Amino acid sequence: MTSTSLQPKEARLKGLEDRICQGHLWEDDKQEYMAFDFPDTPEGQGAGSIITSVNDYIKYVKAVMYKRAPFNEQVYKGIMKERTIMGLETEKPYPFSSPRIYAAGWRLHYYRGYQVVAHQGGIPGCSTTHLFLPNLKFGCVIFANAGGADSVISILVHELIDEVLKVPQDQRLDWEQVEKTMSYEEEITGPATVAHGESLPSSNPGQPRPQERPLSSYTGEYRHPGYGSIEVRVKEGQLFVDANDRSLAVEMNFEFLPEETKFVAYLSRRTEGICDRVPAGLRFDDNGCSWLGIELDEPKILVWFERVRGEDSRQQSRT
Repeated sequence: MTSTSLQPKEARLKGLEDRICQGHLWEDDKQEYMAFDFPDTPEGQGAGSIITSVNDYIKYVKAVMYKRAPFNEQVYKGIMKERTIMGLETEKPYPFSSPRIYAAGWRLHYYRGYQVVAHQGGIPGCSTTHLFLPNLKFGCVIFANAGGADSVISILVHELIDEVLKVPQDQRLDWEQVEKTMSYEEEITGPATVAHGESLPSSNPGQPRPQERPLSSYTGEYRHPGYGSIEVRVKEGQLFVDANDRSLAVEMNFEFLPEETKFVAYLSRRTEGICDRVPAGLRFDDNGCSWLGIELDEPKILVWFERVRGEDSRQQSRT
């Protein structure tokens, strides 16, 4: 598999830079695709971060399907062992298909009586799938360099399988129409909350509440041992963080709540086309603002960044 690497950086070192495609995200307001380069994501290595081609990756699928080295019968049985039924509450099975069962990284289901072994993946700007039908010794790999291409991939997969199964034309479904009608909605459990159970405000971003302290009293560098450093500055009358320099790129705008130690953070992930509205908070000591907390992972749990450098000290260090 000479076209396969871990991380874009390794692929470039091999001289494969001209073969690395860009990711794409559709921007409704501009009615066009935004193109961007894929960053290295070392935190995802092992679960992903593989740079490869369909011709290279199909070799892996064939090795699993035919139980070739490094796979064998015992390893195959281990990774295909059925462990749990997936998403009955949120994932409706496709027509003629059974519910999906999770194995070791693979999703198993039956379509028209034939077992399908598959794994879907994706990062911002990229959607992929690889699968095989063990009884028919048929497999395929499909990559798309656009976020949200899962629906197109699903249509192609179903049409390919129908062709392999030789399903009569008058019994085949219009998979494009099926995909349009398949909808999954997450159950809304209630409004997001800030620390101490206070509901988030309904006001819009861009209209910050007036503060007793100047915004400059909150600016500077904040540091966390796991998440690294972020620089808080003022932009267009709001506190702002540009964290596009890391693999999980994000920009943050902050809107204060009536209580000055609590506010809402708007986390914009441009390459994913989403903006999350999460709680945030401040802690003070005798020297002023000393900690900034943001809900980044677990609901209602703030990740606290310690303020290590304020605006005044930053200006002095530059003179």
